[in-house]
Amino acid sequence: MRALTAEGHAVEQASDGYRALELAHRTHPSAVVIRSGLPGPGPVEMVSRLKGTEPNARVLVLLDEAGLDDSAPLLRAGADGLVLGEPHPPYLIWTLDQVAQGGVVLDPGIARRLAGSLAEMALRER
Repeated sequence: MRALTAEGHAVEQASDGYRALELAHRTHPSAVVIRSGLPGPGPVEMVSRLKGTEPNARVLVLLDEAGLDDSAPLLRAGADGLVLGEPHPPYLIWTLDQVAQGGVVLDPGIARRLAGSLAEMALRER
């Protein structure tokens, strides 16, 4: 997160999901980075609650391998970006900037998995 501060982004950190939601409610951020695996509510619930109280906040979620199955539910909950793993600082900055400017960013590995799921659904509906 130091890289974000160095690029001029104001960064507040929370040790768990509940504190993160409380912090967002107090500070009204324009963009939020959620890391899966935080204690407290899971990323899907966090995104849903955050979008309920801060509908204009843009949300980037950093997923670990265990959270890949949450990709579609996260997008339905309102996530604006999904990145797999712990991105290198330049990629994190670029991704957050894209999301903050209204873009949607999907990590290639996540996009490939979602596309595969959609293709399977289409085949079952035939």
